[in-house]
Amino acid sequence: MATGSTRAVPPRSPGAAGGAGSAKRPGFWKRRSRRTRRLIVVGSAVVFLGLVLFVGVLYAATNIPLNSVGGSGSTIYAADGTTELGHSDGVKRDPVTLDKVPVGVQHAVLAAEDKRFYSEPGISPIGILRALYTDLKGGSISQGGSTITQQYAKNTYLTSQRTFSRKLKEIVIAVKLDNKYSKDQILELYLNKIYFGRGAYGIGAASQAYFNKPVSQLTPQQGAILAGLIRQPSYLDPEKHPDAAASRYHQVIDTMVAQNWLSAADAATPVPAVVSATSTSASTSSSAVQRYLQQRVVDELISRGVPEADLNQGNYKIVTTIDPKAQAAAEAAVASSATKVKSTVDIGLVAVDPATGGIRAYIGGRAYDPSVQNGTIDAASYQLLQPGSGFKPIVLAAALQKGVGLNSLYNGANNQTFADYKVHNFNNESFGQIDLVKATAESVNTVYVKLGLDVGIPTIKDTAHAMGIPNGGGVKLADDASISLGTSAVHLQDMAQVYATFANRGVAATQFIVTKVLKSDGSQVASYGPQTNKAIDSASSDDATYAMSQVIATGTGTTAQLANGRPAAGKTGTTTGNTAAWFNGFTPQLAASVAVFRYDLKGVTTADVPGYSELTGGSLPAATWKKFMDTALAGQPVVPLPARANVGNSQSSAAPTTSYSPTAVPTVDATYSPPPTASPEPILSLQPTRTPTARPSTTPPPTHSPSPSSTVLPTMGQVNPGAGGQRNHAGRTPSSG
Repeated sequence: MATGSTRAVPPRSPGAAGGAGSAKRPGFWKRRSRRTRRLIVVGSAVVFLGLVLFVGVLYAATNIPLNSVGGSGSTIYAADGTTELGHSDGVKRDPVTLDKVPVGVQHAVLAAEDKRFYSEPGISPIGILRALYTDLKGGSISQGGSTITQQYAKNTYLTSQRTFSRKLKEIVIAVKLDNKYSKDQILELYLNKIYFGRGAYGIGAASQAYFNKPVSQLTPQQGAILAGLIRQPSYLDPEKHPDAAASRYHQVIDTMVAQNWLSAADAATPVPAVVSATSTSASTSSSAVQRYLQQRVVDELISRGVPEADLNQGNYKIVTTIDPKAQAAAEAAVASSATKVKSTVDIGLVAVDPATGGIRAYIGGRAYDPSVQNGTIDAASYQLLQPGSGFKPIVLAAALQKGVGLNSLYNGANNQTFADYKVHNFNNESFGQIDLVKATAESVNTVYVKLGLDVGIPTIKDTAHAMGIPNGGGVKLADDASISLGTSAVHLQDMAQVYATFANRGVAATQFIVTKVLKSDGSQVASYGPQTNKAIDSASSDDATYAMSQVIATGTGTTAQLANGRPAAGKTGTTTGNTAAWFNGFTPQLAASVAVFRYDLKGVTTADVPGYSELTGGSLPAATWKKFMDTALAGQPVVPLPARANVGNSQSSAAPTTSYSPTAVPTVDATYSPPPTASPEPILSLQPTRTPTARPSTTPPPTHSPSPSSTVLPTMGQVNPGAGGQRNHAGRTPSSG
């Protein structure tokens, strides 16, 4: 037996080298049963095939309009089908063909955005994988990995939303574009589409905006400045951030040298200087007047179900109801009046064909940029303004329909109280016992409050809605005696519709602005026409028209008397503290409403309107209306107003004159009925204020039927509507004339 000491050996742990437990453990795949392995293989195959099928379906289902010309927006035309009014995206472009872009400038763009453009298949697999890896690490889409083709696909056919699904669609569209277009075609489309800052879309507009010259005269170095802007147009503007712009410029130049697109000697030249943004002669954005009109067209088409993306891809020719002569007259009238007021004051105008409801002229305001004038918004479709005494003819129409005749006498004394509602006339003037013609001509508040109470508030509201005031969409008519004095905020286009209904002898024609949508090949996509309904009986309308004709003949609206003795009817309206002033009027052929107000909806002061002791409906608004109507109707026959019908009066009227009966028009199903915007109820205060809200870009104008609202826009405070030209009301609710 051997002798000597021995050392105890501890047992080996499983898996250790040597010993019983040291055998290597089977791998994941071998540890699984045959059935499990089969399920894994089948499942993986199903997932793979499903992914392939999904991509195939997505590829097949993705539509690319091959007639796109760079997504410059569908072209909008006047009613004649030839007068161009702008584009649906509101941008003026200067499109150029690729042969007009110097090769050095093309190389600069490729160096900045996609140096492998001519060799890659529309997408960059390496760039996509790199972006995907970065995005997965960060948990969101932040890296683009986009080629020029992908950028064009995103900007033309998709939104800028950063999601995986959007990125996948971008890739699919890019591949399809690469298969359908040549590289030169895609580069040309891209150069005419991309945004360069300073309001410049496309290389042609950018060349003017930054160098005040045609693109054909650009040097490669100037091209490098422009190409460097694409990534961050505002931040990399050399005028705003010269150091950042210079750094980006040298990055582009170095890439051009590395690609043998630029010599070292040329790269060493000084950085080109750009012109000041304020000195360039380029005009790349539509004026405020044009932009509001264009947006009104877009809003209506979206409300009809036309996708905005389709409009902005430039696929359509849009024919509107706009009369070029009337639109030019409206622009000239507003521009003339604008010279008489400070920049704090805005002016809106809407003119309507009474027989059809077609909008003939549309001025949404003087400033479109939301950053201008405390975020002004469209004065015609979106802004809510209290109409003052411009609402009184609706009360009169409601009364006439109940048999209250124009000869009915009312107490026109000043300072009357109805229940707890105190009403004053302008300048505390008393009139004694007067009929409704005199009360309308002089816009007597005490008479109209009593008349409204006699008629009944529900009847007034029903009449207003029938004639064109929306029941919803931000408009909420008052439930008390103040309704007769126009304290409920409405839209300018609503009042134009009401007065068009009077002009059409009680028949309301729903407003619309688009008549036809055509494809680029001339084929028709859709057509739209008038829809009419009887709002009030013609006799009541005719008597109300007679009363309103006296407003212009002898009352508060004499400033609105038209040239050549052309008969017209209308009503002035002024609000408490001069927050707004109106003139609404019509001839048998044309109705129009004008509103003048401050952007911030505070009272217009004498400093805002030099030369006017007070801004009232009978002053600047009436003058603007007259200037517009005289020009718009020039050359048209002078048509008399309908004869007074003497509703509810025993006295017979004078022999009737020939009245205007609009030609019957067909009714079609497709009519303007966009989703509404909303507004809080008017605040009862004599010094109304609002928090400025920028005009929404895609929310359509309010409809004339009740529906849920989604966007809250501010109203003015309580108004004192009353004597439109010279009268006012002091008390709980105001009124002028």
